[in-house]
Amino acid sequence: TADVESVLKQATSDCGREMRRNEVEDAVQNAAMLINQGASGKSAPRWAVRDYDQILRIVAKGPGVEEIKQRSPRRFEKEGNQSETVIDALFPGNPLLCVGRSASEFQTRPREHWRGFLHQMQFVVPSPMATQVGTTKAGKLSEHTLDNTGERAFLVIEFDFKKREEDDHEARLEEDWVLRQARGWGKNVLDICASLHAELAKYWPLALIVHSGSKSLHGWYPSLGETKEALARFMRYAVSIGADPATWTRSQFVRIPGGRRSNGKRQEVLYFRPELLEATK
Repeated sequence: TADVESVLKQATSDCGREMRRNEVEDAVQNAAMLINQGASGKSAPRWAVRDYDQILRIVAKGPGVEEIKQRSPRRFEKEGNQSETVIDALFPGNPLLCVGRSASEFQTRPREHWRGFLHQMQFVVPSPMATQVGTTKAGKLSEHTLDNTGERAFLVIEFDFKKREEDDHEARLEEDWVLRQARGWGKNVLDICASLHAELAKYWPLALIVHSGSKSLHGWYPSLGETKEALARFMRYAVSIGADPATWTRSQFVRIPGGRRSNGKRQEVLYFRPELLEATK
């Protein structure tokens, strides 16, 4: 795999974004793992293909982003620092949290270590960490690994509708068709994402929606005590209506509520239901 890693590092040297540490190594290790699963007769996890007809039906009747904000049980209005209030509710006590200024600059520290700084950060793992340091798939020590991530506290689901490299031509045409139809109804990408989270909230309690500061909305769905099978069914439906499957990985970074992107844009909390968190403790 060393030769493959070398080629990939050269190929991604000018990919247009900052590569996180060990990103290439992890990709190679994941690919090798999937190949080995195939060789041993085990199938890799498969997510549903996007159902664009269903997406359009949901968006046609669903609420837009402004309506979602109006529905929020807790509104921040112009309150400057949303991060501390929300993180205290999401992660009571003083658990270990993995927080990143970027995808390559991160630390795992007790929650109180981060007090007063979270609004300056971009990323957080949406579950407490079990230990400060873990081992990557490549066998290296790191403070951000699946190995040192604790039990899943939230399944975070992201809708963004940005074009991905793996999308085929037909999928891109269907996505463009959905976007055109939505624009005809006076809805933009964020309105589409809001409608889809409202749809998911019919089937699973929704605690929080965070605007990424760009074109995506992150929904936080409490998951402590839930079976992996139930969560997988819910995630499978979410993916079928456009969710990014990347957040199924328990250690995946998501946007910190009230944090700030590298370009300075605020990651605004649009919807917050703290009483739900009290009920699920």
